[in-house]
Amino acid sequence: SEGSLDVMKYLINTHHCNPMTTNNNGQTVLHVAVKHMHVNVVRYLLNEYNCDIMAADKD
Repeated sequence: SEGSLDVMKYLINTHHCNPMTTNNNGQTVLHVAVKHMHVNVVRYLLNEYNCDIMAADKD
């Protein structure tokens, strides 16, 4: 949703969160955005941060 994109932008821009950081399962924010079908977040991450679409999680 648009709210998810706004929150993500806030965290990256205000708190300097790294969009390539992984969680305990080895997932990046891109993995999570794809899993939850947040297309606007996926597009933003790919266009603005060139996130690695081939990044593998622990599974």
